[in-house]
Amino acid sequence: MLATLGAVFTAIMGSACCWLPLLLIALGFSAAGVGSFFEQYRPYFLTATFALLGVAWYFTYRTTLRRAWARLRGKPVPVPTVEACCASEVTSAPVPSCCGIEPGSEPEDGCVPRTKTDAVRPARGRFTMRPFNQVMLWMATVLIVLFALFPPWVGLFLGGRGNSSGGVNWDGRQQIVLELWGMTCEGCAATVQQALRNVPGVARVDVNYSKAEAVVTAQPGTTLQAEALLQTVREAGYTARLKKYTQRGGS
Repeated sequence: MLATLGAVFTAIMGSACCWLPLLLIALGFSAAGVGSFFEQYRPYFLTATFALLGVAWYFTYRTTLRRAWARLRGKPVPVPTVEACCASEVTSAPVPSCCGIEPGSEPEDGCVPRTKTDAVRPARGRFTMRPFNQVMLWMATVLIVLFALFPPWVGLFLGGRGNSSGGVNWDGRQQIVLELWGMTCEGCAATVQQALRNVPGVARVDVNYSKAEAVVTAQPGTTLQAEALLQTVREAGYTARLKKYTQRGGS
């Protein structure tokens, strides 16, 4: 459980370079430098994530793995000492408990009298926790994969919101093209796009990650100030310069 929780935490921190700037911008705060700070540590976070996830899978399914390995080698399937002892018939009379005792030790050294009721309780606890841990591990694995792939899919999810141009005539509106620096993934492009959309007078924003540029279209009858757009990009944690400026009704 500790390894699973640790893997989830490091996966969340490993994608903080993308989701944290979006959250800060949505709350009205500046995200300057946040994305680049977490981006440099992303490989380390992801390495720790999958290492902890591997440990969690091993401890959850180690008995199954050992039995499968024994079958592949053609050897007798090992039965844990606890299962071999506790699976034995329990009578109503007190019997010695050898569960958890290392093989070869004397029974009188560690076995204590145990009744039928005492024998059933630990077994019931084991069979209750094991499925729970397995379900939690599978759920955590799905969550970790989503966070590890956060930059690509968040760009697709946020990149298409509000960008439909069907039935809209963009001729005659002011357009400003910005050249961008500092973007490292599609999530960064989504962050810049979301920040520019919040500028008053902006009707449409198209950020192209591969071209490292943003095309901003003004609302009808509105004139955008290029400096305001550049300042917004800087507050989002990236660098930009004016690439092209198109006035309303002309170039």
